[in-house]
Amino acid sequence: MIINSRKFYFILTIIITSFLFFSGIGLVYVYETSIKNINKNDFKKKDLVYNLVKPIIQESQPVNILLIGGDKVAKNADTMMLINFNPITTDMSIMSIPRDTRIHIKGSNLPKINTAYQVGGSDRCIETVCSLLNVKIKYYIYIDVNNLVEIIDNLDGVYYNVPANMDYDDPVQNLHIHLKKGYQLLDGKKSIQFLRFRKASKSNRDVRKIYNGSDLNREQAQQNFIKEFLRQKKDMKYIGRINSIINSILENLDTNVTVSGAIKLSQNAPNFKANEIKTFILPGNEASIKEGKYGVLSFYVPNINDTSKIINEHFKSDLP
Repeated sequence: MIINSRKFYFILTIIITSFLFFSGIGLVYVYETSIKNINKNDFKKKDLVYNLVKPIIQESQPVNILLIGGDKVAKNADTMMLINFNPITTDMSIMSIPRDTRIHIKGSNLPKINTAYQVGGSDRCIETVCSLLNVKIKYYIYIDVNNLVEIIDNLDGVYYNVPANMDYDDPVQNLHIHLKKGYQLLDGKKSIQFLRFRKASKSNRDVRKIYNGSDLNREQAQQNFIKEFLRQKKDMKYIGRINSIINSILENLDTNVTVSGAIKLSQNAPNFKANEIKTFILPGNEASIKEGKYGVLSFYVPNINDTSKIINEHFKSDLP
């Protein structure tokens, strides 16, 4: 099953959460359990366990992570998101960067941020986002979206309140969305339907309250889904499935995050509160602009002043 990744920035949060929290919580849990089970007088064993784990649970500064989603075969990056995570407080901020964001890309004639990966891979993406947002980025994660269904199914799906009857058919994209209104369990395929929904084939009052056809409305719905997904999946019962979950994730994952790095970031993961995640969409406006040989194109033009305020408050990091 080939999944169109164009607006699926939400999957990146699933990846970072799984990679950081499921692997990290598991090892930290093992460490804490081992310490509790050691006799207080048996300091040698206690010191041994501590010394083995100590090097990987000491990260203390907020870190910026660039999350990229696309199709490896097509070598594209249709989704980008910047995450700032504080491993001490477990505060998390997420900024979605629209794929049509207008910015000069070294090596590309088309000034849209989604061309950065095509011309220079993850390094060019990092360089471009650092320039756009004036931030330092330590880690990147690139995920091929074709394993999204498997990841969600491995995590038992998501209980979610679908706000309206969602019916949409696009034979060209082989996209068919049919979800009933109400609280229900969404498996991988149904989750994709919800997260791809932007408008109905036949509009109804419930749909019009939430969706007007804009991608920004869909991004807001996806952010709400992210928070609920993380709230449900921060559960110790998933530790027993760490291997299958991580294997599913790593199958199409390209990252400079090591296992030890993930654990450093997840030392206080049990305190993580999904409902306190701060979510943002890069401030700006949609505009039609004439672009050389391409003619008039649709762009997303960032508002630099508003962006700087958000960056200074929520995405500062001294880790290069």
